Amino acid sequence: AFPEGPSPLRRLAPRLASLWAAPLVLVACGELSRGPLCWCVGIAAAWSVAEACIVFHVRAALSCRLVPFPLRLLAAVFLEAQALWLSALFGGGSGDTRPGGRDGGEEFALSAASSGKISEPLWDALATLSVVLPCANESDFVWRTVKAVFEATPQDQLREILVIDDASVPAIAEDLSAEFLVAHRARVIRHNAPQGLIRTKKHGGDAAEGDAVVFLDCHVKPMEGWTRPILANLRENPRRVVVPSITALDPDTWEELSPYGGGTKMCLTWNADFVWCNSYPGPYVPIMSGGLLAITRFWWETTGGYDEHMLSWGGENLDQSLRTWLCGGEIMVAE
Repeated sequence: AFPEGPSPLRRLAPRLASLWAAPLVLVACGELSRGPLCWCVGIAAAWSVAEACIVFHVRAALSCRLVPFPLRLLAAVFLEAQALWLSALFGGGSGDTRPGGRDGGEEFALSAASSGKISEPLWDALATLSVVLPCANESDFVWRTVKAVFEATPQDQLREILVIDDASVPAIAEDLSAEFLVAHRARVIRHNAPQGLIRTKKHGGDAAEGDAVVFLDCHVKPMEGWTRPILANLRENPRRVVVPSITALDPDTWEELSPYGGGTKMCLTWNADFVWCNSYPGPYVPIMSGGLLAITRFWWETTGGYDEHMLSWGGENLDQSLRTWLCGGEIMVAE
């Protein structure tokens, strides 16, 4: 027979009291508004009631026999949900359900501890760009790219141009004079041994000092005003990755062949392949088509940047896309 003991409601009362205590204290201290409080308490109560019903009612009905595994698993899910809720609550829940957004008109600010140097509200502080150029044996194009980026970027926005030389032969620094680098706010970071594209880009992103990091190829020519839509998108949401539109460039004349380039949106299939899906509705990008992107330094540090264990060429677009969406970010086209 089922042993006598406290009723499920009496067992449930201490749990509900402990769950309600934390948000009530936060409300009393002015740290949590009443709307999020009611939502949190309601969810906690629902989880606890469901858990009590599953554990106690089923055990009584089965006369003390073991609770079936699916039901025990479901009860564990409720317990885990309670732990996640408490973690989010004490982790600074402000009631904001939109990534990078605001609740009730309150400003969203990044503390110096979380972002390194940004301490003011991000949409006011986000002003400078670090342009990272991963290069390997592209001496014929690197100086053109550096010059083009410098001339097309407003001087109050350009923090630096980082040329990451992945063991080029001859070294890229030999083809760029010190005067040229200083005049174009550029510096060269060299790998003595080849590290591959992903590690090269990661080293550049980690070394960047601007409020946002822009990854370009070592053979591009940005158009006038190219930073305007990028900064506008990043200021709206610090957890957003922005993909620029890419057009065709003549490598001999260094002039744009056509204002219409390739696609910007790709989708992931169930067999882990990705295909073009430019007709995907809305401004969001499911999967980035390549490695040209802009990202806030805060979001770069939060998500860990690129995976330094990816040694072969390619695949960083899949890694960065999945990392962004799964971590609460979003990807949009710069328009």
